[in-house]
Amino acid sequence: MNIDRSKSKILYISTKAEIGGVTSHLIEFITNFRELHDIYLICGEKGLLTDTAIELGVECHILPSLNNKAGILDDLRTIQACTRLIHKIKPDLIHTHSSKAGLVGRIAAQLTNTPKIFTAHGWGFTPGIPRSRQLLLWGLEFGLAKLTDQIICVSKFDRDLAKNASVGRTKQLHCIYNGVADSSIQAQPQTVMAQDKISIVMTARFSEQKDHALAIKACQQLPQHVEMVFVGEGHLLPQAKQLAQELGVSDRIKFLGNRLDVAEILAQSQIFLLLSHYEGLPISIVEGLRAGLPIVASNVGGVSEQVLDGKNGLLVPRQDIDATVAALMKLINNPQLRLSMAAESRQHFLNSFNIDRTLAQTQKIYELALATKSSPVRIATKAVMPEYQAR
Repeated sequence: MNIDRSKSKILYISTKAEIGGVTSHLIEFITNFRELHDIYLICGEKGLLTDTAIELGVECHILPSLNNKAGILDDLRTIQACTRLIHKIKPDLIHTHSSKAGLVGRIAAQLTNTPKIFTAHGWGFTPGIPRSRQLLLWGLEFGLAKLTDQIICVSKFDRDLAKNASVGRTKQLHCIYNGVADSSIQAQPQTVMAQDKISIVMTARFSEQKDHALAIKACQQLPQHVEMVFVGEGHLLPQAKQLAQELGVSDRIKFLGNRLDVAEILAQSQIFLLLSHYEGLPISIVEGLRAGLPIVASNVGGVSEQVLDGKNGLLVPRQDIDATVAALMKLINNPQLRLSMAAESRQHFLNSFNIDRTLAQTQKIYELALATKSSPVRIATKAVMPEYQAR
């Protein structure tokens, strides 16, 4: 492989490779930043992320022990393995994503004296997570922040949460919204305003973080011409199917599993729904904005920065069935309101959540981090590195 040394080497470290927000985020980065950087990837499993990276010519390394299972000895072994890989790759910068990869990757980067960035896709000490787990993860993040050159938060909510919890310094913390590439596939006005059949779509993993149970209970109280469509998989999927059966709404709920045609599914829908116990800044909502759909979502984490209550959607309190049903009924009964909110969603996406904006802001953070270690190679890299230009 011929390596252009005018480029910097960026090593991404992530735990999961399955379909999800972090995977979508990293695929966008790998796809777009290849023009500026030599990209490498360490991941805890094989999946969509690693498959896509390999197709794009990115060197991938799988560390099966890099997973979310707790265990100090396993983590120490993973740090050791990660350190060996860093010595082999010799990256100019390491960019870690989410809690476990952030723990392992930042310690390994510190041991190899490599500049490091951490993106917190929602903090482990955010409201909605059990208190005992919050305290443990706060302690870890408080210490790890001292090893980190720059920290990217995906919402203003998370940036302020970190500041208030003394995790990181003010100059070290940056808010960069998750962005996705624009799509020509969008919901059309006549689709959004349809009245004979209303399709409500929720794209989310079936995990403890998401509240599919609340969505299913809400469906029971909605009119018969309303259906719910769930896109995603996860270990709580069987429980969700059982609940739908028990409540007698199985005929009005579609479980589609993981799909790669989410844009097409959203384009045929009328309302986007996301009910959660906690969030950072969900990419699923960004996809709903891109599709041009009115949105109903739990008011947790940075969601209020995506859903401007009463403008492009409706926010509901976490675990509030009455408020959820009321918000959905308001949109179901008012096609014109759906249409006006859909237009606002589309504009909000263009203004704040387009991938070009995310990439340009992230490139500036890379330059800040690369400047922290002034080796001859890094000085030369910084001098020739072009600023990312939105295309």
